Amino acid sequence: MNPEVHYRTTGPELWQQTSGKITHFVCAPGTGGTVSGAGGSSREEPRVRVIAGDPAGSIYTEYARTRQKTEGHPYKVEGIGGDKLPTSLHWDVIDEWITVSDKDAMLMVRRLAKEEALFAGGSTGVNVVAALDVARRVNDPQAMVVTVLADTGERYLSKVFNDEWLRENQILDAERVSVGALLEARNSGAPR
Repeated sequence: MNPEVHYRTTGPELWQQTSGKITHFVCAPGTGGTVSGAGGSSREEPRVRVIAGDPAGSIYTEYARTRQKTEGHPYKVEGIGGDKLPTSLHWDVIDEWITVSDKDAMLMVRRLAKEEALFAGGSTGVNVVAALDVARRVNDPQAMVVTVLADTGERYLSKVFNDEWLRENQILDAERVSVGALLEARNSGAPR
C-alpha cells in the first residue's frame, strides 16, 4: 500500500506544486514506498527522471545494476538502503542510482542546519547530496530537481549533531592541537 499511497498523493502533489516544471525527482529508498509511488507517478510525465540516492554499504545500487543480491557492509545513515531487498521497491521506476558516503550525507545535514536552518537527519543528507549531484550535471536552465527532506534531526542529536561521535566514526577530522596549546597545557601545571 505504501507505494500506492505515494502514487496517488505525493507524486501528483509534486507535479502540482512545481506547476509541472519538475524534471528530476531524487529520493533515497528505505522500504521503497516514496520513491516507487511518487517516482512512478512523476515518471508518467514525459520529462521526469527518477534518481535514487543510496548509502555506501547498501546493496540496492549493486542490485539495481546487476540484479544479483550481494553482501553489503555497515554504514551509519539510518532508515534508508539496506541489506535485504524490499518488496515495495519498484526497481523499474528508478532511472539512476547515486551512492553517497556517510561522511558526505552527515556533513550535508549539518550544513543544512547551519546555513538553511533545516533540522534533518542522515537520510535527508543522502537525498540532498544526490540532488545536488544531479543538479550539477544537468545542462538545462529549465531543469527543476526536487528531493525530499525525509526526517527530523531531533532523533540524531547524539550522532549527526555530536562532534565526538562524528570524530569517533571518522566523519569529522580529529581536532588539531597546536604546539602553542601543548606548551600552554604543559606550563599550566598539567602532569608531564
